[in-house]
Amino acid sequence: MKRLIFILPFTVIVLLSLSLTAKNNVIVKIGKHEFTVEEYENIYRKNNSQLSDKNEVKSPEEYVDLFIDYKLKVIEAENRGMDTIKAFKDELQGYRNELAQPYLTDVTFTEKMVQDAYYRITHPIHASHILFSVAPNAAPSDTLVAYNKAIEVRNMYLNGENNFADLAAKYSDDRSASQNKGDLGYFKAFSMVTSFENAAYNTPVGEVSMPARSQYGYHLIYVHDLTKSKGRVKVAHIMKSFRDANNIDPETDKRFKQLCDSLYLELQNGVDFTEMVKKHSDDQSTSTTNGEMQYIDETFRVTEFKNAAYELEQIGEIHKPIRSPFGWHIIKLVNKQAPPTFEEIEAELTQKVKTDPERSKHNKQLFISKLKNEYNFTAYDKNISELNNFIDNTGDTIKGFDKPNGNTILYAVNEQNYTVADFYKYLKNKSNTQNGISTMLAKKELEQYDETVILQFEDSQLEEKHPDFASIMQEYHDGMLLFAIMEEEVWDKAVKDSLGLEKFYENNSKTYYWDKHFDGLQLKCNTPQAAEYARKLLAENIENPDSLYKHFNDNPSFAINITKGKWEEGDNPTVDYFYFDGEKPQNFKAETHFMHGRLVEAGNPKTLDDARGLYISDYQNYLEKEWLKSLRNKYEIKINKRLFKKIKSL
Repeated sequence: MKRLIFILPFTVIVLLSLSLTAKNNVIVKIGKHEFTVEEYENIYRKNNSQLSDKNEVKSPEEYVDLFIDYKLKVIEAENRGMDTIKAFKDELQGYRNELAQPYLTDVTFTEKMVQDAYYRITHPIHASHILFSVAPNAAPSDTLVAYNKAIEVRNMYLNGENNFADLAAKYSDDRSASQNKGDLGYFKAFSMVTSFENAAYNTPVGEVSMPARSQYGYHLIYVHDLTKSKGRVKVAHIMKSFRDANNIDPETDKRFKQLCDSLYLELQNGVDFTEMVKKHSDDQSTSTTNGEMQYIDETFRVTEFKNAAYELEQIGEIHKPIRSPFGWHIIKLVNKQAPPTFEEIEAELTQKVKTDPERSKHNKQLFISKLKNEYNFTAYDKNISELNNFIDNTGDTIKGFDKPNGNTILYAVNEQNYTVADFYKYLKNKSNTQNGISTMLAKKELEQYDETVILQFEDSQLEEKHPDFASIMQEYHDGMLLFAIMEEEVWDKAVKDSLGLEKFYENNSKTYYWDKHFDGLQLKCNTPQAAEYARKLLAENIENPDSLYKHFNDNPSFAINITKGKWEEGDNPTVDYFYFDGEKPQNFKAETHFMHGRLVEAGNPKTLDDARGLYISDYQNYLEKEWLKSLRNKYEIKINKRLFKKIKSL
């Protein structure tokens, strides 16, 4: 008997081969969900390469249980429909919109833009401005009014009618101008909106720009100075601060100067700077850093302080006392850093340029053109013109489009049509009113709707075109689901299930034991007399905080703060000071702060109230383990062990 031989078409053979290859590449299968070697390796490497303790790094085989537990939770969350909830979808879309921006602005950026940014980073500019506010979507008539006003004020300056500072104080819509007269101090690249930055750096020193438009309106910019950066300096200081910088008492000013002069002489004779900071400095923000501040550069706004800091040359050198609007300072140089080289910050600048749409506006146009060619973009000019005419001949508000009708095609991208109805829907989403759409908004958006369409289409292709984008979006998706279901199944349950927690404690009550600890009250009184009164009450065995507070309420001139608790060494600075040879706490006052209670030796088990946080954490771990057991029983799990050989261990 002859055998029947079936010859399969080549395309079928290829499809079968691809299918088998995909099957053979599945390293873990959970229910109907299959995970490839590539996905497993990506998650394995990401989670193990970031561990600070190298002993915790697992091999690919060892990591599989953690991977399965992670995916089980995500799969269970999906099966419960947690990824279909509106709040989840909105939050994920928000992450996606943010993540997509670098892919939808400028991919092909120029080296010149990065070089320009480096120049501006290393050459701070000092400028003042006068703002004439104009809303981004203002009518042309309103825009013209603001522009003409800017020209009028500019002419006042050029004609010598007034100086720039006084003009700023009088005419600027920037609220701070009444105080700073428009002076912005020194700034660098990326400190201001790009259009403002460009206008400032394109204006010669000592001159006033023509009106420059930004998202806030029109600006007149006067450039005081352009300087080469000296780098950054780190200083420490001793400060005697004025209570009110706008109303300085001459006697206080004189006394502070004399004190700082005296301290400066002591420092010159070898007295320790740190000790002087602790004893004399009023700057609370540097009280815990021995007077050290963060690095400052030319953009630091306190000019007197900045100039003195830059005068110091040798590490450890101390400047004679100087006065600023905020007080008197003695400044010590801690460190100096030279300006960064181009190579050191090229990558950082490149990223900033890429993600700044305004800075790379020209390149965006190139990007748009490239996309149009890639996706066979077609514009239906006749239909667009007809719609444009309809908008021009409509009143202030558009209620809907009927000429041309909604099905009229405006653009096509890869055979996907974008119609008048799509444009109207887009406008409704952009409009913030329910009473129709502004004609001005429709006109503006139609002018750039081709860009909107092509970028929307590109946005829809990101996961397919960019595997890294798809991977990060999957991480966001899974991470949000993991958090949601863990909150429901473990974290909230452990906190709210008081009976379950108590039962767990009964079965594990010998887990945590007390070290040697203090059991009692910590008391802080407002005056020594109040402290004496508190000690009298305690001597009468009135030790309940509520009772003590009641007695103090009956004596309005006295005030007290009482904290009841049990503290081991390291838990409470005041307890450590009194009972464990600790250092004296900051702001401690011996005449008004004291303890009342006793030291208890180590050995007693902690109650649930004593260690509630620890037992809740343990209960959460218990709930998670039990839940994972049930998930492993619920879903069939298959592991292809031979594929682990394809993954290189960390």
